[in-house]
Amino acid sequence: MTSLQERLFAMQDKQYAAFQAKLTPEVPMESFIGIHVPVLRKFAKEFTKEAE
Repeated sequence: MTSLQERLFAMQDKQYAAFQAKLTPEVPMESFIGIHVPVLRKFAKEFTKEAE
């Protein structure tokens, strides 16, 4: 697992992942991490600053 994946899984919300999986039953549950969009946006903003 890469450091990026480790950071994403640290933000994981398993209950939210289960909710997302119910919305799209044809996609396997294992495909969902369960990160809320505002949290992901904040992470993306910080990640792009680190890349510069």
